[in-house]
Amino acid sequence: MRWLLIAALLLLAPLAQAVTLKPGDVVLISQPCFMCSLIEIEEGLPYSHGGVIVRDQVGHIWVLEALNQIGRIPLETFLAHRRKGTEPLYLRPHLKSTIAGKPNAFNTWLVQRFNTQFAGHSYDPDFLWSNRDDRGEKFYCSELIIKLLNPALTAPVQPLPMHFNQYREYWLKYFKNTPIGAPPDGKPGVSPAGIAKSTSFSVLN
Repeated sequence: MRWLLIAALLLLAPLAQAVTLKPGDVVLISQPCFMCSLIEIEEGLPYSHGGVIVRDQVGHIWVLEALNQIGRIPLETFLAHRRKGTEPLYLRPHLKSTIAGKPNAFNTWLVQRFNTQFAGHSYDPDFLWSNRDDRGEKFYCSELIIKLLNPALTAPVQPLPMHFNQYREYWLKYFKNTPIGAPPDGKPGVSPAGIAKSTSFSVLN
């Protein structure tokens, strides 16, 4: 019976423990909110939020994210926010040859770049690619991921025309309460599902 218990515990262990994460890896999750469900239905994949992995000086894993504000949280806290019964998706970026193989230097570069160009900026509920306020450029989750990583990628990810077709009436209600007042149909953007499908990343799990 003991071996059965051990096997069960291994199966129930957090997936993060089974994947060796490196700085710059992307983690995507499904979040339990109505807007998150809309995003996932629209894009056809169960991912509505994401962030970028970095490590601190003592080796703890953090996630850089845009969610209500632009900041960082421990990986365990990030994963605890996912929808019950779902698993995260881990992606590894295809890095330029001058960066690949230098995880410590890349981690330092990521943290410095985030702190100087992204941290403290506002979250963008309009999902616009070039939106600004008095703090500077605003970001939503997948926009932050791509703009943070793009300079290091062998093939930078380009935004694509956005669409808000599924359950259109709910999209109209959502954007009615944002500064732009209507869905940004056809405007450039990127979604968590778009990152998951991008050839600039490889799936780790």
